Amino acid sequence: KPIGGTVQEVNGRQILVAVFRGNGLSITCLTFLGAEEDAPKNATVFFDPETKIRFYSFSRNGINAVLHREDNTICMLTSNMPPEELLSLARSQSPHKHHPS
Repeated sequence: KPIGGTVQEVNGRQILVAVFRGNGLSITCLTFLGAEEDAPKNATVFFDPETKIRFYSFSRNGINAVLHREDNTICMLTSNMPPEELLSLARSQSPHKHHPS
């Protein structure tokens, strides 16, 4: 469930910051215009063959992040939940996910 949000300017970019909390840990979602080159060079890349989206997983100072691009928009989820869980959540939330009917 969303519990708060704001728009911040970082390095001249407008970034939408939304904070979510569920049964587990809180997650912060950062949304901004960008490219896959915004992912750190040392990020681990996961390609989802179903959605054809590359997910970039990385950590800094005990915070895990998963970044992916949809069109010209970057969505980055950050949390202190384990990286595998965060990646799974990011993949499940992708709007291009194919749902069999």
